[in-house]
Parts: sequence; structure tokens; C-alpha cells
Amino acid sequence: MVKLPTPAPPKPHELHIAIGKAVIAHFASEGEELINTKDGAWFYAKGIWELRTETKWLDVRIEQNCEALGYKTATRLISETRNWILRRPDLWRDGELP
Repeated sequence: MVKLPTPAPPKPHELHIAIGKAVIAHFASEGEELINTKDGAWFYAKGIWELRTETKWLDVRIEQNCEALGYKTATRLISETRNWILRRPDLWRDGELP
């Protein structure tokens, strides 16, 4: 059996990116999806799309992922991670949703 190297932990200034990627990956693993628009975030779960105009739900998801990954959280980390997720070009849609 070949032992693979353990990945290095993210640098402190990149922690919000690592957590953001983990949150998005968790969405995918649960069959959930997020699409950001000028009107808010459209979140898909259990067969239903829902427009979410506030971000507290996303903060909770970020907190859950931080705890699962063993990271200490602070308001700044949650905020930076949320903003990174909401700015992702691959999650942004202009115009009407399909």
C-alpha cells in the first residue's frame, strides 16, 4: 500500500477559501445547489428551489463546516468565507434562471 502525503493545511490568509470550497463541496454531496443572482441566492434542496435574500442560513452552513473540519471560527472568518462564496463567478447568473 502506497502512503499518500498528507495535504498541508491552508495558510491563514487562505483559510476562508478552503472553507468556502468545503461548503460548496458539501452542498454537492447532499444534492444541493447554490446560484447567486442580483436578487439574492437561489438554493436548491430536496427538489425545491428557494430564493434566499438574507445570508444567516449560509453563515450557519459555514459554521457547521468549520466545526466539522476542526477550525475555530470568528465573525471575520465567517464573513470572509460568505463573501468569497457569494462572489464566485461559477455560481453567478445574470438574467433569468433556466
